[in-house]
Amino acid sequence: NTGIMEHYIGNQDANDQSNATVIDDTCVYIGEYNILGQRHGSRGELIWDSGDRYVGTFKNGMRSGQGAFFFRDGKTNKAM
Repeated sequence: NTGIMEHYIGNQDANDQSNATVIDDTCVYIGEYNILGQRHGSRGELIWDSGDRYVGTFKNGMRSGQGAFFFRDGKTNKAM
């Protein structure tokens, strides 16, 4: 248990694995999920309340593979 509370917003349709999740009231995830309900897919987005965001791939609930951080001040950091 990570101690992080997550709750879904949007449709919980078995045919649509794309939803938004509010994570601990500081971050929102928009993207796809695997059958276990974990963040998973070729394009997901984490948006923090600071305005910073990450766009990239997720695997089994974790950032994985290619992606980029976009910071509120306009800087970008690409992760591979």
